[in-house]
Amino acid sequence: MPHICTHCGLSSYDGNLWCQRSECSAGNLTNTLRRGELLGEIEIGTMLRVMRTGTVYEAIRNDEPILLKVAHIDTQEDMDLNQGYARYLKNEAEILQRLTMGGKGHPALPKLLPPYSQQNSLDELPYGRIVFRDKLRYFTVFEHIKGRFLRDILNDNPQPQPRYIGWLSLILSDLLIMLQQEAGIQHMALNPDIILVREDLDGILRPLLFDLGMFHQPRPQFSQATPEPALAGGTNPMAGSRNLYHEWLSRYIHPAYTAPELFKVRTPGASIDVYGLSLMMYEMLTGRSAYPYETRTEQMIRSSVLDGDRRALNRSDLSEKITQIVETGLSLQPERRFPNVVDFSMILQSVFGAVPTERVENESWLQRNRQSLYMVILVVVLFLVGLGLAGELF
Repeated sequence: MPHICTHCGLSSYDGNLWCQRSECSAGNLTNTLRRGELLGEIEIGTMLRVMRTGTVYEAIRNDEPILLKVAHIDTQEDMDLNQGYARYLKNEAEILQRLTMGGKGHPALPKLLPPYSQQNSLDELPYGRIVFRDKLRYFTVFEHIKGRFLRDILNDNPQPQPRYIGWLSLILSDLLIMLQQEAGIQHMALNPDIILVREDLDGILRPLLFDLGMFHQPRPQFSQATPEPALAGGTNPMAGSRNLYHEWLSRYIHPAYTAPELFKVRTPGASIDVYGLSLMMYEMLTGRSAYPYETRTEQMIRSSVLDGDRRALNRSDLSEKITQIVETGLSLQPERRFPNVVDFSMILQSVFGAVPTERVENESWLQRNRQSLYMVILVVVLFLVGLGLAGELF
C-alpha cells in the first residue's frame, strides 16, 4: 500500500519518507488503498482526497458506484483510549445516522448508505469495520456524487466568479446553522480539503461537506485556559501541555485553517465558524491561502495566524462591501467578527442574493423552457391584438 504524509502530502510506496520538515515524521504516515484492492465487498477505485482524518475514494460495490471514506490507522494508545481517527469517523457516522433517521438531511451533506450490502437500513451500525492487511479499518459508505474537492478546483481555477463564491458560502452557512440547531455542534475545522463540489445544470457550485469537524472529538484537559508567561528561569510549566494540545489540533486540522482562539486553548464561541467560512472566501477570492503553508513549518504558520500576518484582501473589481465582510470575519478577536453564522449568512445574502433553486435533470421540456414559452405566447397575443385593432381601423 502507498504511504502518504497527512501534513505535506508526500507519498512513498515503501514507507520510507524523508522530509525537511520536522513534523513530517513516520508517525504522520497513513496507508492509502490502491485502485483494484478489495475492502471486503468494496473494490477501490480512484483516490479523491487524503484528509487529516481519513481518505475518500470512488469505489464499486455490487456493480454500483459509491463514495467511500476510510479512517486513518490509529496508534495502539488511541485504540486503548477509544480516541483518534476511528473514533472521529464513528462519531461522524452516528451524527449523520441521527440526522437521516430524523428526516433532517441537507443538500450539502453526503447521503449516508448502510456499510454492508446485506444491511437494509441505517438502523444498525452506520459505519463498517474490516481487518485489512492485519489492521482494523473503519469506513463509511456514501451515495456516489460526481464532483471534485474544492482544493483541486482551486488548484485549476484559483478565483471562481464572486457570485458563485457567495452562493457556495451561503449553502455552507445554511448547513452549519442546521448542524448547530439539530445536532448542537460547531464545525471548527472548515477548509477546502473536506468539501466536495459538484456543478449543477446551471454551472452553480454546490458543496458537500465530507467532514463534520472537531466539535465531537474529546479534547485534552487543561487547568488554565490561556498561556502563562515564561518564568524567571526561562521555563513555563504550561508550555509542554500547550505543545501537546497543538499536536492534538494538528491531527485534525491544518494550522493555516485553525482559528486563533483554538491555539490559545480558549473555549470556542459562536463566531468560530464565521472565521472558517471567511478563510475559505478569502482563498477563493484571492487565489491563495490567507496563511501560505507550502514551504513553512506548522509552528511558523501558527505564529502567523496568531499575529494575523497575512496580506489584505485587495481586489479592485470587488465591491467594498464584500471586502469588508471577509475582513470582519477574519478578525483575530472573536468579539469583532459577526457574532454567529446566522448573521453572517444574512449579510452575505444581502450582497449576493438568495441561492438559485437547483433545477432537476428530469424536468420536462415545458418546465425547462416555460419562461421562453410565456414570452412567445405574450408576443403572439400582442400580435393578434394588434391585428384586431388594425382591422377595426381600416
